[in-house]
Amino acid sequence: MSNKCSGVFISGFLIGTAIGALTGLLFPPRKGSSNRALLQKSVCSIPNIAEYLSTIMNIKAHKISHRLLSNCDDTWERLQEGNRFWHYC
Repeated sequence: MSNKCSGVFISGFLIGTAIGALTGLLFPPRKGSSNRALLQKSVCSIPNIAEYLSTIMNIKAHKISHRLLSNCDDTWERLQEGNRFWHYC
């Protein structure tokens, strides 16, 4: 049942996307030359956007990794202290 529902959803999503794209091409709010210039600018900026996103993700991954290692070190130290406590009891 869930495969059927997901298939229907994906089909509807694709059909809706196609209808929206076709409508946007047939009834644009600007002239064709203006749309082409805007599209060319958008396509040319994709590498810059990808590089920016890659840099941001790399920084965030580094921060998360550093925080994770710090938390692991703290946890390890607490476990060792607890282990020493139980050995003395």
